[in-house]
Amino acid sequence: MREVEILLDKEYYVPGDEINGKLRVITDKEFECNRIVVSLVGLVRASITTSGGKHSHTYRERRGIVADEIVLSGPTRLSPGETDYEFQFTLPPEALGTFHGYRADVEYHIHGVVEIPWALDPKETKEVLVAPTVKRLMPQRVVRTITLNDRTEIAIELPFDILTPERPLIARYTVWGDPKIRGLRFEIMRVIRRLVRGREREMPFVLFKGEVPRENLSYGASGEIQLEYDASEAFEFHTDILEVGYMLKVTADIPWRPDKLVMIPLRVGRFATEDPFFY
Repeated sequence: MREVEILLDKEYYVPGDEINGKLRVITDKEFECNRIVVSLVGLVRASITTSGGKHSHTYRERRGIVADEIVLSGPTRLSPGETDYEFQFTLPPEALGTFHGYRADVEYHIHGVVEIPWALDPKETKEVLVAPTVKRLMPQRVVRTITLNDRTEIAIELPFDILTPERPLIARYTVWGDPKIRGLRFEIMRVIRRLVRGREREMPFVLFKGEVPRENLSYGASGEIQLEYDASEAFEFHTDILEVGYMLKVTADIPWRPDKLVMIPLRVGRFATEDPFFY
C-alpha cells in the first residue's frame, strides 16, 4: 500500500492568504522514490460546444491564475507508516474566488505526487476553496422606464444598485396612465458570459422571482417590493474568456402581446457607507 494525503490548515482562503498544509505519505512497506513534489495550480476555464447536423465540436480556453511548485524531497527511502512533509503557498492578492458554473470554472487545486522509478506514482489532488474579495461600494440610485404606449408608462426605481447580504434589494414602481397588464415580474439573474476562440455565449440563470399583481397597478399607483435573495455567495468578475455578472429583469406581463421589459445591471458587494441618504 502506497497512498498520499493532502491536509490543509483551513477550509476556505481569501486572496493573498498563505496556504499551510502537509503532504502525508502512507505505506506498509519500505520503498525508494526519486522525489516528492507538491504544486498549486489556479485556472479560469471556459468552453463552448457548436453543432451542425450530426457533428459537434467543443472549443476550450483556459487562463492561469497561479502555478507554483515545491520539491519537498529529493531521492529518499520511506519507511512503513506515515511520513509528513509540510508546505506553504501564497495566493495572489488578485486571485478570483472559486466558481463552478455551466461550462465555466474558476478553480484551485493542490497536487501531490511521490515519484517512484518503474512503478505507479502515488498521487493526490485536493481542491482549494477561495472566497472572493468583498468590494465596498457606494450605492447609486437607478431609474428606468417601461413604456407601454404613448400615454402609459411604468417607472422603476432602485434606491441602491448593490446586491448585498446586508439587506434585500428594493425596487419601487410608479404607474403613469392606465396599464392593461397582468402584473410586473421582478427577477434577479446571474449572467455567465463565455468568450472562447472568437465565439461567445451568454447564459442567464434566474436566482429569485418576485411579482406585483394587477390589482396593485392601477392608474397613479406606486409601491415597492423587497427581493429577499441571499447574496452571501454572489460575486462578479471579468476576464477575457469568462464574465459573471448580475441583472434585475423587470417585465410587464401584457396579455395577447409581447411583454415589455427593462434590464438593470447590479453590482455585488457591501455598502461603503451607512448614510441613510442613500436609502
